[in-house]
Amino acid sequence: MAPLDHRHRPHRGRRLRGLTALIAAGALALAAATTAAAEGVPVTDPGTITGWGYGVGGNNDNGQLDNFPAGGGYTAIAAGYSHSLALTADGSIVGWGNNNDGQLDNIPAGSGHKAIAVGAFHSVALTADGTIVAWGASSLGQLANIPVGNGYKAIAAGGYHSLALTADGTVVGWGYNYWKQANTLPGNGYKAIAAGSLHSLALTADGAIVGWGYNYEGQTNTPTGNGYTTIASGGFHGLALTADGTITTWGQSGNGLGTVPRGNGYTAIGGGDFHSLALTADGTIAEWGSSGGGQLPAPTGTGYTAIAGGGNRSLALKTATASAFTDAGPVTVNGIAGTAISHAFTTTGNPTPVVTATGLPAGLTLSETGALTGTPTTEGSFPFTVSATNGVGNPATLNATLIVAAAPAAPMFTDAGPVTLDAVAGTALTREFTVTGNPAPTITVIDPAKLPTGMVFTNGTLSGTPAAAGSYTFTLNATNGVNPDLTLVVTVNVAEAPITPEQPTTGSLGSLEFTGFGS
Repeated sequence: MAPLDHRHRPHRGRRLRGLTALIAAGALALAAATTAAAEGVPVTDPGTITGWGYGVGGNNDNGQLDNFPAGGGYTAIAAGYSHSLALTADGSIVGWGNNNDGQLDNIPAGSGHKAIAVGAFHSVALTADGTIVAWGASSLGQLANIPVGNGYKAIAAGGYHSLALTADGTVVGWGYNYWKQANTLPGNGYKAIAAGSLHSLALTADGAIVGWGYNYEGQTNTPTGNGYTTIASGGFHGLALTADGTITTWGQSGNGLGTVPRGNGYTAIGGGDFHSLALTADGTIAEWGSSGGGQLPAPTGTGYTAIAGGGNRSLALKTATASAFTDAGPVTVNGIAGTAISHAFTTTGNPTPVVTATGLPAGLTLSETGALTGTPTTEGSFPFTVSATNGVGNPATLNATLIVAAAPAAPMFTDAGPVTLDAVAGTALTREFTVTGNPAPTITVIDPAKLPTGMVFTNGTLSGTPAAAGSYTFTLNATNGVNPDLTLVVTVNVAEAPITPEQPTTGSLGSLEFTGFGS
C-alpha cells in the first residue's frame, strides 16, 4: 500500500481525528429521567446545538463553530475533525465546517435518515430502511466497498474507515484497513460499535468489549469482563459505561484519559481526538483530557441530551423548551417623565426566546432580549403587553403597566416675595401660602416664635387673631427633597385696633329758664 500523506500519517504526537462512534440505540444505558442518546442517534426531544473548542477567539478556519445551525428542532449530532453533521426532527441532514472533500456538497437530500456518523474527512448516514450512504473524501477508500442492501441498525465512522452493524449483530467494515481496523468480525450478536482514528471497538451481547486495529497507544487493550452497556472511542483511546453508569477508559493516557470522572449515574459518553465527554443524569456535561485546542471546559448548566467529540472541538444537544417569563405578572414598572428607565423582562426557554412588546408608550423601546429602556415623556399610566417566542410551543405573554410620575421639581412659592400683610389687632386673619414642586413640598416656619402673638402656621396657612400691634417678620421654608429648599420672608404689620367714640346716654335734657325778656 502507498504510504500515507502528511494528513494521514499516524504517530504518537499526530492529532489525527479520533471519532466518537455511532452506537446502536439499544446499547446506551439511560437513566429513567433522561433522554440522552449516543452520538449520531436521535434523541426523543428536539433541541438546539452548542459548540465549543477550536475556533474560540477567531481561530475558526473552517467555520466549525460559527456556522453551526441556529434554532431548535435537531435530534442528533456528530462531530468530525473539521466538519460536523446534525439530524433534524424529520430526519434531514445538515452539515457545516470544512468542505474540501465534498463533506457538505454531497450531503444526501431528503428526510427519514435515522443515524449519522462523521469520519476525518468523510461521513456516513443510515436511511429509514437501514440502507448505508456515505460521502466526502475517498482517497483512502473511505467510500469503497460500502455495504449494500438494507436492514443495518447502526453505523460508526473512524478516521478513514467505517463500521456497520447488521440486524443479526454482525459487524462489517470498509475503508482504510492498513491496521485491520476495518475487518469484519467473526460471528454475530454484537449490539454496539465504535471507531477511533485507526482502531475499532464492538460490544458483545453479554456486554464484553472487543477491540481491533492500530494499538500503539493500547486503544485495543479493552477491559476484561462483561456487563458493559455503552462504548465510545476517541482518537487513540476508548470509553465504556457499566450498568450503573460508571465510566471506564483505556488507551492513550496522556490526553484522552486524563482525570476520569468518578462515581456512577452517567448516561452517555463520547470521545474526541484527545479529550472525552460524559453526561450526567440531569444533563450536565463532564469533560476531561487535553485542552490544547480549547475543547475544555464544557458549557455549564443542565438539560443537555447528547454529546459529540471532534478533533479539538465538541458539540452538545440541549432539549428545546417553550418560552416563559420568570415574572408571574402582571408587572408594574415605575418611571419619571424625562428620566431614563431600565427594566429587564427575564425569560426562560431553549432556543433563547425573542421578546417583543405592543402598546409601549412614547420614548421607550424593548430589545429582543427583554431589556426595556428609554425616557418616558409624559406622566400617566400606560398598560402594554410583552411577548416571548422561540418557535417551541405557544408564545408566552406578560401584562405590564408603566406608571410615569411627574419629573422632580424644586419647591417654588407662587408669591414672588417678600410678602407684607396688613392686620389689625383683635381681628382674625387667614392667609394661604401656595407652593409648587414634585414631590409636594412641605412648608414650615423657621422660627415660630416670630409669628404674631395669637397666630399659628399650619399646613401652609397662617391663621389666627393677632393680639398686639407691631411688625412681625418671620421666614417660611419649603422643602421636598429636591435641592434647593426655598424660603419666603413674610412681614405682618399689625395695627392698633381703632378707638370707637363714646355715644351719649339716652334721656331728658332738663328744663331751661329764660329771664330778662319780660313776662
